[in-house]
Amino acid sequence: MQASTISRRSVLSGLAALPVLPAPFLPTPALAQSAEPLPSWNDGAAKQAIMSFVRDTTDRSSPTFVTPEARIATFDPDGTLRVEHPIYMQVV
Repeated sequence: MQASTISRRSVLSGLAALPVLPAPFLPTPALAQSAEPLPSWNDGAAKQAIMSFVRDTTDRSSPTFVTPEARIATFDPDGTLRVEHPIYMQVV
């Protein structure tokens, strides 16, 4: 029977991977919702317009109500709404 040896490299590699491996399998707590919507925004016309739009389109009694199935938004990788171009605006 052959004796198995464990190298220092394999032990260190295993220890280095420990913090990464269990992360996807552990339950993550939900982020706390702020009482203030859009807390990092300054109170101004843009914030009020967005809040009004969301309120009007999600309130079932509103004439501009949009059903959840019909709500669609497309975002660019930087978080802004994507424009109608096949390439980035910086290139255009």
